[in-house]
Amino acid sequence: MNRAVFLDRDGTLIVEKDYLSRPEDVVLIPGAGPALKKLADALGAPRFSFGNAELLYEVLGVRPGSVTPFALANDSGHRVTVVLDRAMLGHDPLNYHPLENDRTTAIAPADLSRFIAACGHTPRIIDIEDCEGDAAAR
Repeated sequence: MNRAVFLDRDGTLIVEKDYLSRPEDVVLIPGAGPALKKLADALGAPRFSFGNAELLYEVLGVRPGSVTPFALANDSGHRVTVVLDRAMLGHDPLNYHPLENDRTTAIAPADLSRFIAACGHTPRIIDIEDCEGDAAAR
């Protein structure tokens, strides 16, 4: 089975630009490459490959820019491994897109955990800060 990572990319991993249609136009935020390598190592993944829009829609039923934990309700095949940052869970509320990126909704960390469990997933909680490396300086 092919593995993919679904992240909201603009401003997180790559420099935010207008619509990107060519791979050569992608510019990583300084430190993002080494940080992703450390994160892959921490998760025991050989490497990350980023899923395309078709795979994202097939698995989670959302379009690029709308990645959200709420999309786990669409993962009937339980193909997604949920990874959450421990420090993120210390914030209340947490804000996410409700399957579309034209609005935002808030949820308490405990309620997010209950939602994820209700979708049949057990999240893996990791310390992203330990994986940041040079990206922490950005």
